[in-house]
Amino acid sequence: MNMSFHKITSAISMLLTVMLICSCDRDLNEGVDYYSPQADIARDTFEVARGENVEIKAFIKDESGIAYLGLEYADWNLKDEISVDEVSRTTGYDYTYKITVPLNALYEWNEVYTKHDGTKFNIKQRYHKISLTCYDGVKNKNIFYFYIKVK
Repeated sequence: MNMSFHKITSAISMLLTVMLICSCDRDLNEGVDYYSPQADIARDTFEVARGENVEIKAFIKDESGIAYLGLEYADWNLKDEISVDEVSRTTGYDYTYKITVPLNALYEWNEVYTKHDGTKFNIKQRYHKISLTCYDGVKNKNIFYFYIKVK
């Protein structure tokens, strides 16, 4: 009796194991969006005089819809944010923002960079780096940069 019970228990355990393995054939990642938003940018670098205008343009696209766009450059007090509610999200967004280069914008300046090993060095910087941060509907993120040199 004891031996028979052991055989039945082993057979049931083996059957359950086979059923579990067979049920794991499906792809658990199917339908999951791992891709961050992408952009078509015709021009990302500008050389302009103080007081002139620059038009930042980008077509942002993502299959899960564009949820947020944020353009920022603290040195010029630039901040433009667009949040799109779930109902209004589209897979493509035509972003345009007009910047007037400040009259006191720097031509060049020194920046201190620190390497991974702690070593510091100076870089003479001439390009102002404007960032456009984008999130899609499932919170994947990408940052695109625009560079403005003041002449």
